[in-house]
Amino acid sequence: MKKLLSLILILCLALAALPALGDTSALSREEINAWRSTLLKDSLKDNAYTVTEETGMFLLHFGYYTLAANTRTLGANTTIYAVSFNELPDQDNTPADIRGLRPGDLIEDLLAAWPNENPTLSGTREEAVLYITGDLPGQAAVGYVARDGQDAQYIVHKCYDTATDGVHVTEVTYTLDFGMIASSYTDFSGEVLSLAEARRELSEYAELFADKSYSAYMSSLMNGEAEPFGADDLIFSGLDFFRLTPESAVSVLGDEYAEDWLEDGDTWLHVMEWNAATLTFIHDKDRNPLQIDSLYMDEDTLEGPRHLRVGDTVDNVLNRFLYAATDPDASPVVLYGAENDASYATMETFISGTSEIRYYCADEDGHSAMLLLYIEGGLLQSITVQML
Repeated sequence: MKKLLSLILILCLALAALPALGDTSALSREEINAWRSTLLKDSLKDNAYTVTEETGMFLLHFGYYTLAANTRTLGANTTIYAVSFNELPDQDNTPADIRGLRPGDLIEDLLAAWPNENPTLSGTREEAVLYITGDLPGQAAVGYVARDGQDAQYIVHKCYDTATDGVHVTEVTYTLDFGMIASSYTDFSGEVLSLAEARRELSEYAELFADKSYSAYMSSLMNGEAEPFGADDLIFSGLDFFRLTPESAVSVLGDEYAEDWLEDGDTWLHVMEWNAATLTFIHDKDRNPLQIDSLYMDEDTLEGPRHLRVGDTVDNVLNRFLYAATDPDASPVVLYGAENDASYATMETFISGTSEIRYYCADEDGHSAMLLLYIEGGLLQSITVQML
């Protein structure tokens, strides 16, 4: 159990809720030019690289990074068009990017190295803006996150610099994998936009910056800061579990589903199966609906309580809820509360390496439910909500 819990914290967007860093500067043309000059000097000192040619430029491959340049042989007059870092370093003194970051660094390190005026990453399910600074003509900068729900896929920092031939856009792009930097790419040359195009692009970022429809979920970091699982968590992905009816389920999930009726004594079980989820309702002997019985998901189409999705890591799951276990080596381990409480949680790990995490809650009307999370290979395989 202890080994399981000591797995690297794959925090994805859960760690995005960090304090805003007002003293961290946005990307500027001055910083870009200064770092490109430093990068050239450091690369000349290294002078150990191999060369390939691609689309009219030369790729100079060093130990932990690659330069795109205009000359096959690196020299004082070489122009560097771009640089990429995509090798996991084996020591701390390997070359780092413009903000001292390397592949393998966690997303919270990345967020801390740049401005962030949007600590909860509010935006849409697909994207969010971290900050917008400056104005055109002149210089402006933007930080942007592309994501799939709680999973950040890449973060881009842009500098817009007005020149005589238009607005030059330079980008620093970080690709993320399981909450860590997989690679970073800085395009020094960038594209050139007209002033109108650049202003329109910034205006679109401003509209997204104002969107608060979706946010990252705060993580507990296994230190007891998060709230226990509660009735409010059972309103998710447009579904209100305690109040679900076949009609309300269809209004959210659509009318393309398979169904089955199973007789159960004096009642009927009505099973409705969508691609995204399977819902089971209890009906009386005349097939009039009485209440929801269970909801089951084993695909990553929908988000469950607290934005959980099939495929999340076990640490990411545990960090969404209160974690107050005093004996993490026990199995089952009590994560918080006690079995005679209305709200408690347990985790049991089996010889097969699979685990089951159970969270229990009740609402003001006396409804109670269990959230059952099945873990295999360190990943969330299925989400079940069961009425008790």
